[in-house]
Amino acid sequence: MVPQISEILDKKLTAFNEKIKKNESDIKVLHEQVTNLTERLNIKDKQVDELYQYGRRNNIRVYGIPEERNETTDQLILNLCTQMGVQLKLEDLDRTHRTGDPAKYSAGKPRPILVKFVSCRSKWAVMSNLSKLKPQPNVFINDDLTKERARLSAEARQLVTRKRLAGTWARDGIVYAKKLDGSIHLIKTRHQFTKLTESLILRMRFKLFQGPRTLTLTIAITDQCRLEWLYE
Repeated sequence: MVPQISEILDKKLTAFNEKIKKNESDIKVLHEQVTNLTERLNIKDKQVDELYQYGRRNNIRVYGIPEERNETTDQLILNLCTQMGVQLKLEDLDRTHRTGDPAKYSAGKPRPILVKFVSCRSKWAVMSNLSKLKPQPNVFINDDLTKERARLSAEARQLVTRKRLAGTWARDGIVYAKKLDGSIHLIKTRHQFTKLTESLILRMRFKLFQGPRTLTLTIAITDQCRLEWLYE
């Protein structure tokens, strides 16, 4: 009787183990499929972002120009260009308009003006004279970026504020970051920004002696200026 019970249990255990192996195999296949789909989705997202950015190639955003009722944004932009020494005509502008919800902007913070030029030549006639905006400290001009690239640009500016980067700017839809060592890195994707921030982490190693043992203490200063340490 006992041998029969043992034989039955062995068969059930064998079947159970085989089922576990099959489930593990199925999970591995599903994991590979998810990884593959994620990679393909990331590629598609990158391609879509590239297309959106290409569609903005002739655009700029102008911040800080006071907003008034019955204003003509075309004329505001032409006046600004004249002050910068850039002679443009109305025909050089495809369209201009304020962006954003008026209710979210106070009187002291006017909505930005989105400007689309007829050609990239007109755009870069303006962008190459940005230094002439200095007499108007409250007015500044940025390249028109997609939402994702605008987020990356904002995060890069935060790193400049924290003294982790020497500078950052955008040109032709690409965000550039200048490290403290003078090297310049382009940022078009979240992956590129992550690699940049990882390279900014400062690591210092110290050897500690505790009796017969030697411990290595690694201190990492992250881009958020936090201290992390690890005993090795």
